[in-house]
Amino acid sequence: METELLNTVVKQNKTVANATDPYNIFSVLSIETKEVLICRVIGDFLNPRGKHGENSKFLSLFLKEIPELQHIACEQLDQAIVTTEYVIDENRRIDIVIEIGGYFVPVEVKIFAGEQKAQCLDYYQFARQRDQTAKVVYLTRFGTMPGAYSYKSGEECVPEKDIICISFQNTILQWLIACCQVSRGRTKMVLEQLRESVEHMTGATEEKTMQAVAKEIGKSADSLRAVIQISDSLENAKTKLLLQVMEEFKRQMAPLKETYHLEEETQIDWYGYEKQADQFYDHAYSTYPGINYIVTNIPAFRTYQLWFRIEIDNRLFAGFCLFDPTANSPEGKGNQVDDYDTDTRTWIERILKVSKSDQSAWWAVWRYLPTGSTQSSKEVPDFRAMNDVAVSLADEKVRKVFVTNAIKQIEQTLFNLLK
Repeated sequence: METELLNTVVKQNKTVANATDPYNIFSVLSIETKEVLICRVIGDFLNPRGKHGENSKFLSLFLKEIPELQHIACEQLDQAIVTTEYVIDENRRIDIVIEIGGYFVPVEVKIFAGEQKAQCLDYYQFARQRDQTAKVVYLTRFGTMPGAYSYKSGEECVPEKDIICISFQNTILQWLIACCQVSRGRTKMVLEQLRESVEHMTGATEEKTMQAVAKEIGKSADSLRAVIQISDSLENAKTKLLLQVMEEFKRQMAPLKETYHLEEETQIDWYGYEKQADQFYDHAYSTYPGINYIVTNIPAFRTYQLWFRIEIDNRLFAGFCLFDPTANSPEGKGNQVDDYDTDTRTWIERILKVSKSDQSAWWAVWRYLPTGSTQSSKEVPDFRAMNDVAVSLADEKVRKVFVTNAIKQIEQTLFNLLK
């Protein structure tokens, strides 16, 4: 019965996949993982003078999807100015800015990229200089709130009431559906392809598959019993896979330790994969399982250590970061170094060929694996969503080849930065 059910799931997956456009230009470009590109597309649809030729029709529909912004949908919409990559102080760029009359609406978009220090706070303060009622619109896949790292700095912060959290999953998807209903010709075709891409990004495509499979499961008691047996083992199977991937990295990294002066960190065990993997699927958030290596051949600075770390933050990546083993933290002795002052920045640049723009929180520089990019893509395993590449790693031969290629990328894009 279990085999029959699995065959049904495979069939339903193919049915849903065939229902979408066989050639989606946004999927080809992996636009759902590239914030700059998707912002340009969304920005053009919002722009009354965009290439779609529909004036303010799409902008009006967008504002209707956000209750906090409905009051600015006025007769001046045709004169609205929509700008992507809007430059503010210190060359920071707001992803999308909508200006209507005296209203100034900054929209920050986060798909997979990490937060930057005080980013939302800077955008909010800049917007308030132009519009005393301005709020920050924070667009993510699932409508999550920005972290304190982004909306606070010292005693200053953005009031939570002035952060409007919207999502691709609901707000953007509903907006695109509404736009498709009022558009025509090539514009409608592009909107439909963008909608399909957003559905894929937010798991809506998988949801359709789940509904189809659930219908099959409900047809008999035997099917339901089989699903219960499978589901009881699923979390353990995924945890085992995560451990196997990290252990394969540990095995293949061993010959490189002498070459790159790496010493595996075993005393503090900061978010080590052995403990964190067991809790990874118990929470809605990542427990950051990883492997830490101390780079030993560097000049001393304060009590800091330069670490090379391979980590799973749902998706797999690696990078160099700073750690202070003498600091105190809620996790015990030792803590990550988040704030790079001028002296720390100077020291980092003596060790690594990086700049301030490479830094993200405690990471001096990081890259997704196996691509070596800061943009996520379908080639990067996501152990939360269990995308196709993550599932494929259950095959031992595939896993070994994958890790080999990932380590080659590490040598080319990360170890190559060591001076």
